[in-house]
Amino acid sequence: MSQAAPQLFNRRRLPLIITGALVAAVLGGFFLFASLYTEVLWFDQMGYLEVLLTTWGGSVAMFLIGFVTMFIPVWLSITMAYRFRPVYAKLSNELDRYRQIIDPIRRVAMLGIPALLALFSGLGAANTWPQFLLWMNRAPFGTVDPEFGLDVGFYIFELPVYSSVISYVSTILVISALGAAATGFLYGSISITGREVRISRTMRVQLSILGVLYFAVQGVNLWLQQYEALVSASSGFLAFGAGFHRGQRDNSCPRHHGRHRDPRGAVVPHHRHHWSLAFGHCGNSPVHRVWSGPGAGVPRLDSAVPG
Repeated sequence: MSQAAPQLFNRRRLPLIITGALVAAVLGGFFLFASLYTEVLWFDQMGYLEVLLTTWGGSVAMFLIGFVTMFIPVWLSITMAYRFRPVYAKLSNELDRYRQIIDPIRRVAMLGIPALLALFSGLGAANTWPQFLLWMNRAPFGTVDPEFGLDVGFYIFELPVYSSVISYVSTILVISALGAAATGFLYGSISITGREVRISRTMRVQLSILGVLYFAVQGVNLWLQQYEALVSASSGFLAFGAGFHRGQRDNSCPRHHGRHRDPRGAVVPHHRHHWSLAFGHCGNSPVHRVWSGPGAGVPRLDSAVPG
């Protein structure tokens, strides 16, 4: 009787739980649809519906790219580590206990863990759509830097995208290696006995390939850093030098103190961004040129107080 009562109670609660979940889903979907439809009507009334659709399309596209590019490598790495595991590996009692717990949900875990990581990756990538949209619609500035002879547009539109891609690929490779190592440790491809660490041949090959790819990506990153050094403010033992720097405050530069006047006679706070190419300090620089930031096609709101 004591066992039959909980089972009967659970059977009675199950329809109530399902009904509550369906009602919550319907209400959530209704409010979400109302919010999205209101935005569509408002942007359409203002004549900027294309802007809204571009924003949504860019976010969805970047989410899908981030999800797929994270899911496939991590899932493939875990699957290969499991498929090429040693069949007759001797495991410790603790690992054998953990494996007995995981084996019933192994297939779900091998899909769920990469999917969860891919979900976070996609959500993070969805916020980067403006950067990639600027890269897709990039245009030359017509001015080249004196160090590498590259157009200024390369530093504004292309270099940030390349750096982001390098960082993202590095993250994928590290997570894939960790997933393979964890699977190998759980199923005997990696065993630690005292001070002795044994790694199976297939696991060594898999981790070596991931390591080679990671260091190759880092090599590309080091190559790009020569250009990043030109777009960042000088630091360390170099107190001055050629560099595109954004919003850098220099005590010797009056225009970075508080507010300054623009050509229209308005006093503008110092947080207004400019891209500048300077040789030497601001006051002693023989050449000092200022470009407005990448504001082509992007409205910029600056608080200006009439002088």
